[in-house]
This record gives sequence, structure tokens and C-alpha cells, in this order.
Amino acid sequence: MDAKKVEEIIEHARKHDMVHLEERIKALGAALQDAVGEGSQGHSNTYSAELINITHRPGWTTLVEHAFVLASVEEMIALAHQLAGRKQALLQMSRLVGLNPQPLPPG
Repeated sequence: MDAKKVEEIIEHARKHDMVHLEERIKALGAALQDAVGEGSQGHSNTYSAELINITHRPGWTTLVEHAFVLASVEEMIALAHQLAGRKQALLQMSRLVGLNPQPLPPG
């Protein structure tokens, strides 16, 4: 995670910006949905809803804990996007393999 992203997270944590955290948790659910796909939408919605529910409990977190959770959510979003990209690349490359069959060895 670059220094600019860390500063942004710290600024949101200073404000204890729960709206921003909730938006990022929803973005994480969407990113996980994109990465996993195939009928898992219910799971990512349940995951996001439960995590958001937890963060709205009275006295849930300090500013430092808020920053830690937000940084973790941001990192998971980035990883989910990377996974979704790799998933697509694997699918595309596999299709190309089928277009270029190799001759069988003599035998």
C-alpha cells in the first residue's frame, strides 16, 4: 500500500468516518463477488452486511482500530481485484491454448 493511500486511511480514521468505512466494506463485497463469481453473491452480501452491522455497534472501535480495519478492507479490495484479473487472464489464456493444438508425438 502506497504512502498516499495510508494518509487517506489515517484521515478517514481521524474523522471516524463510518459512512466511508461502510462504503468500502460494500466495495469489498462487490470485489469479492467479482473475484469468486458463479452464484456467490448471497455470500458476499451476507459478509458485507454482517461486517457493517458489527461496525455500527455502540463503542465498537477506537480511531486506531478504525484505521486498522479500513486499511485491512482496502488491502482485501486490492487483492480481490488482482484475483479477479488473474481469473480472467487464466480463462483467456486457456482459450488461446485450445486455438493452437500441438501435434501428438509419433508413436
